[in-house]
Amino acid sequence: MDYVLVMDGRVGQLERKGKAFSLSEQLPKCQVSKIILRSQLAGPIGLRGEPGVPGPAGQNVKCACGERSAFTVKLSGRLPPPSTPVIFTEVLYNAQRDLKEAMGVFTCRIPGNYYFDTDVELRQCKVKVWLMTNQSQVLEKDLIAKKEYVNISGAVIMLLKKGDKVWLEAEVETEEPKQAEVTIYFSGFLNSSLKLSLM
Repeated sequence: MDYVLVMDGRVGQLERKGKAFSLSEQLPKCQVSKIILRSQLAGPIGLRGEPGVPGPAGQNVKCACGERSAFTVKLSGRLPPPSTPVIFTEVLYNAQRDLKEAMGVFTCRIPGNYYFDTDVELRQCKVKVWLMTNQSQVLEKDLIAKKEYVNISGAVIMLLKKGDKVWLEAEVETEEPKQAEVTIYFSGFLNSSLKLSLM
C-alpha cells in the first residue's frame, strides 16, 4: 500500500487517498511513495470577498493649527513719550488686528506661547526700552549712541492667556533733540496655541 508523507515544518503526517493517519497508528505494511510539503497542497487563491461595512463617522474637530496671530510695526521720525505704550507710525503687518494700532497694545485672543522681539536703531541719544505685559516688565534694553548708528535688540517667549496685554515702552534722552534719531521695530506672533500643545 502506497502512502504519501506530508511534511508541515518538522512534523510529518501519512496520507492515503485524502485520509490522514498518525505516525503512531498501527498501519499495515506500507511504503512511502513520495514526500511533499504542506505548502505544496495549497489550492488556487479564492475570490476577493465583499467590502466590509463602513465604520462610524469621526468627530468633527476644528484644527488648532489654522489659528494665527501676528504683527510687525515700526516707529520712526519722532521720539516716543516716556512711560506710555509706544504708538507706532507704520503698520507692516497686522492682519488679525490683535494689536490695537491707535493704542500700541497687543491683546491676546488665542491662549498659547507667543514670541515677541524688538529692534532699535539710534543715533545721538540714549534709549531705554521695556517690554511690558499686564503692567509687569518682562524685558529691558538700554544703549547710548553718539554720532554713529547703533542697534539694540531683544526677544522673549511668553505664555499668554486670553485677554493678556503686551506693549512696548521707550524712554529717550538726548542733548541734541534735532539730531537724535530713533527707529523702533516691534513684532510678535503665536508660536503654538494651548489647544495644539495639548494634542
